[in-house]
Amino acid sequence: MATYSDTSLRSSPYSWFKGLGFQLLIVFLIILFQYALYAFFQMPLKESYYSNSFLVLRVKEFGLKYILAFVLLFTGAVYLEFSSSKPREHVVGLSRYIYIAVVVIQTYTIAVMDYNHYFDQWYMIDRIILVLLSILAIWRPVLLPFYILQLVLLTSQLEFPNIIGYDSTHKSLVIPLLLCFWLFASSKKVLTYRLPSYVYTIIVISIICTWYLQAGMAKFELNWQNDNDLYYLLAASHDAGWLYTIPTESLIALGELVTKNHIVIQYLGLIIELILPLVIFLNRRIAIVCFFAFICFHGLVFALSGIFFWQWMVIEGIIIYVLVSNSAFAKQFFQLKNAVTYYFLLLLIPTFVYVIKLAWLDCGYLNAYTFFVKNAEGETKKLDTSFFAPYDVGFAKNRFTYTLDGNFISNTLGQCRDAEVINIIKAWQSEGNEKSTAQIIDYRDQKGRKYFNVDKAQRFNYFLKEFTTNKLRYDPKFISNVDVPLHMAQGENQQNISFDNATELMVLYQEKAILPNFEEYIVSSDTLRIKL
Repeated sequence: MATYSDTSLRSSPYSWFKGLGFQLLIVFLIILFQYALYAFFQMPLKESYYSNSFLVLRVKEFGLKYILAFVLLFTGAVYLEFSSSKPREHVVGLSRYIYIAVVVIQTYTIAVMDYNHYFDQWYMIDRIILVLLSILAIWRPVLLPFYILQLVLLTSQLEFPNIIGYDSTHKSLVIPLLLCFWLFASSKKVLTYRLPSYVYTIIVISIICTWYLQAGMAKFELNWQNDNDLYYLLAASHDAGWLYTIPTESLIALGELVTKNHIVIQYLGLIIELILPLVIFLNRRIAIVCFFAFICFHGLVFALSGIFFWQWMVIEGIIIYVLVSNSAFAKQFFQLKNAVTYYFLLLLIPTFVYVIKLAWLDCGYLNAYTFFVKNAEGETKKLDTSFFAPYDVGFAKNRFTYTLDGNFISNTLGQCRDAEVINIIKAWQSEGNEKSTAQIIDYRDQKGRKYFNVDKAQRFNYFLKEFTTNKLRYDPKFISNVDVPLHMAQGENQQNISFDNATELMVLYQEKAILPNFEEYIVSSDTLRIKL
């Protein structure tokens, strides 16, 4: 298959360059206005906003400028929808499929989210409103800002208290995609120039591939492909509860397989993140292979860590399906003009779209917080991360270093940015526990970071007491049967749990060195007790 089949460049160069210039200008303006709108939707709400239900009715707390802005948005939406002077041109094809998928996925994720035991609220009316707005937004995309507002209001509850570490990866990807669609759909109603619907697909692919590319470049800067060891990721995830039902023999065999092949796997991962985004727009076949490789990449991440980017996989699967089943669309899509637009966006997006660089070293040294609840009879129950849903991702991250006065080396699942830590852990068996412990403690004291904060520690204790007391008092039993897959699966599913007469919550902190065959050496430990 030829790389590009654009004949208009040869037949009419002036028209081709004029069309390219206009397309680049429009996508630049879309990304630029998306940047401004994304900042606008970072609502300056206070924690007290979520103390009552019916969030959408408390608009007076938004502030006058936000109310005026939404009045203008509503007025503009009505004009765009009903103005007889503008042609009614809709976004169709793959771009519309992606848009519908993003709205449906995000609505499903939030509408069936767990009861918030910290605020002791369902926000049920707001969930219903979100579903209704999602239907309206799919039917009439000009109404999308109102859906985004409700989406932001509901998801922002997880940002309070701001000590848990709400995972914003999904929100950071979804909101820009939705804003870009609204701007693109609006431009088709305003502009007389007929911008093809697939231009939005180019924007989507550019944003997704920028995430991969930024992660790949950050990994390359860390020399991740040579210094990292994915066995430590697997072992750290298992310590947190991933693959807890796997027989020991099978787990050890999997660990040995990863240990023997981690360099090959890491180079393949770097190629997927660093190279495939640069070649994905060469032609249809290469694009299909690249998107399939992205899905496999996420599958491998899930297998090793329990981290599940299923939303991304659904979007990529839809793109594969259309490219495979619709050769006529692919012929239109893989034009030189569109390729230039794609690479232009790869340069533009890091500046104007919020992208997280997902890169670190798996060092094999853990700061692990394990939670237990105890009742009046002296019985204890370990609380896995799903117990704390919808804050489960924050607890899976285990970033509670501000609760202890001391230096820390690593972060979530043993993440760090210094290969020296990995070398100390790798030499642990040959050096022996005493010498290696002295080395790691010396490194921690000399190069570790201190995060201790009295105010945060007190708020964390308050959160634990409120959340645990409320959950053990009232826990709706149907939610785990209908909700979405956990973003980070660790341990048994405890979204529905029964434990009577709880009197105390215990937080066990341990620093652990990961050894071969999933063995661990505990360097230090401490226990916090909270009366319920």
